[in-house]
Amino acid sequence: MAAPMGISTYADLSFTTRQDAAEFLVERAMPYISELANPCLMDLGCGTGAVAMAAMRARSDLRTIALDISSANVRSAREKAAAAGLGNRMTAVCEDYMRWKGEKVDLIISDGVLHLVSSTDAALAARLSSDLRRGGILLATMPIVSLGNTL
Repeated sequence: MAAPMGISTYADLSFTTRQDAAEFLVERAMPYISELANPCLMDLGCGTGAVAMAAMRARSDLRTIALDISSANVRSAREKAAAAGLGNRMTAVCEDYMRWKGEKVDLIISDGVLHLVSSTDAALAARLSSDLRRGGILLATMPIVSLGNTL
């Protein structure tokens, strides 16, 4: 059965990000913000917060926003950050990205999630752009081979 209009199929599910994948993405992303003091990173579609956690471990002055549509994921991300002593640097938010109202960030990392956002490509691109500070970076992966991610 399809989800009602405006309600994501993924809101009631839980996903875990592989730690090795999270560390790989953070390793690739950190050079882009190396010159910034006190940067802010968004882990978009955070799952259990592995990207946010790896980033906070890599930079002691970095703050993160861990955003996911699944309350189970957000709860898990909060718990893991608190257990690691990093909870004061993570804002974990359960919200549909296109409805989220928050601050601009220096870096957005999204691992295999953007194709699941309920939006047109143009609206999603505009939203991502508007959520980045001047000079901000989007690092995103796609889980499938398609024309859009092989150009």
